[in-house]
Amino acid sequence: MAALSHPLLRRAICFGSGTGLELGARDMRAVVVRVRPAGVSLIAETVIQSFRERPAADWGGELQKFLAAHEALPLATVALLPREEVLLRLVPLPGLTDEDAAAAIRLQADTLHPWGDDEGFAIDFQRLAGSPFCAVALARQETIDSYTAMFTEAGVKLAGFTLLAGAVYRASRIYTASPGLPRLALPGLAAGLTSAVEVYGESEAKPLFSAKFDTAADRAIALSAAEMRIDLPEEVVDLFHLLPVTGTAPAQADLSGQARSLRAPAYAAALAAASLHLGEPLNLLPAALRRGTSKALYVPTLALCVLLAAALIGMAVEGRILERRHMERLQAEITRLEPAAKRLDAADRQTAGMAQRIHLIDSFRKRSQADLDALKEVNRLLPPPAFVQQLVIDGATVSVAGEADQAESLLKKFDESPLFHDTEFTMPLNRGQSGESFRLRTKREAAR
Repeated sequence: MAALSHPLLRRAICFGSGTGLELGARDMRAVVVRVRPAGVSLIAETVIQSFRERPAADWGGELQKFLAAHEALPLATVALLPREEVLLRLVPLPGLTDEDAAAAIRLQADTLHPWGDDEGFAIDFQRLAGSPFCAVALARQETIDSYTAMFTEAGVKLAGFTLLAGAVYRASRIYTASPGLPRLALPGLAAGLTSAVEVYGESEAKPLFSAKFDTAADRAIALSAAEMRIDLPEEVVDLFHLLPVTGTAPAQADLSGQARSLRAPAYAAALAAASLHLGEPLNLLPAALRRGTSKALYVPTLALCVLLAAALIGMAVEGRILERRHMERLQAEITRLEPAAKRLDAADRQTAGMAQRIHLIDSFRKRSQADLDALKEVNRLLPPPAFVQQLVIDGATVSVAGEADQAESLLKKFDESPLFHDTEFTMPLNRGQSGESFRLRTKREAAR
């Protein structure tokens, strides 16, 4: 059960239905429940009047009719024995394996009951999770045989005989394996206690406590708290507060606090019967006579689970097949269009190359015309008898070397020209045979 300790995992596998029977001093209460991950549903309940005073076949027919009307005949049924007919013992066995603990319980079984050595007894035990204790339930064998014969005559097959504490311990752990401790509750508190007070509790010192007192409720609570080694609680709750809440119920069902209080013992037994796969309660019915839930009930669920699994697998496989086919079609389309794309790419590259060459040719054409204009402007600015010995024209500047009568005035003439600016001599002026030798450089206006 360690693997089922996680609440989400436990809730995910909470599927089952069961019937609980409370064998009272005079009447028998029967409750049918259905457990699902979403919650607990109360299916039906009834009270078999005076079952101890009537022939078993009589009240058994009434019970079978009730169960058949709610399709509960195949369900597991757990019956609660009166508390005074069952002994509950806690035996500390720290460090022992389950096999060794079973041997130790069998070895000291005779010391756990007050009956004589010649009296037979029924016994069942189980280790309480998270503690070194084993809970042991004992009852006289003649008592178990009497109830077994009675239910056999009634035609009702049972999954087990247990006591209220065993049923509550399992029922309160359907959705969570570790409820908070300590816990102390009284069956029938909300319905009004009788002279006999039964107390249920759980604590670190007493992981499973159950006792019946012939005293007032306050006195019973104080004695129980002392035995459990816990502080006296400020408020004691009814037993139904420890059980999973009823989510849905028939329209005629009474869900008041008093009704839930009366229903709580049989309700706990029904919850334990519906969740046997999560852990059985203490069971005093011989193993050979126990009847669980009919396996046929699981056939539709298993069939639906198989169909659902097949559908999910089919959807996953179909998705992968469709994806692969889609990729194959895309690849085929890419392969078909790849030559055209390459031709288009080549055409784009050729077009870009041609545009670049056209731009280059056009720029050369424009430059040639600009160079001619610059040459004409230099001739205009240097009229005879001035002459040019060297002329260099590039894209940004014009360099001129030659002789003129008044070379100093050339800077102003060139700067006043619309084609030149920022004119300067690149060497000092020298007096020659025909005039002043000069060398100047000017920037072209188009280079701005």
